[in-house]
Amino acid sequence: MSVTSHNTLVVPGHAPQYKRHDPLHSGYSPNVFPAKQQQMADVCANIEEKGFIPKELIVNEVTWFYR
Repeated sequence: MSVTSHNTLVVPGHAPQYKRHDPLHSGYSPNVFPAKQQQMADVCANIEEKGFIPKELIVNEVTWFYR
């Protein structure tokens, strides 16, 4: 294998593929609904109640999941 100028590995016999993440053309549609913020708050409260995730990490983890 060799490394291209883009710092990607190239398998011999295969053309390199340069793909970049483009959120505007990814085919992903954000899930938007009216009660999303309330549901996120409810999920945070439920997770905090269970004690599975440290309290200081809950908001960031739930926000990441919902975005």
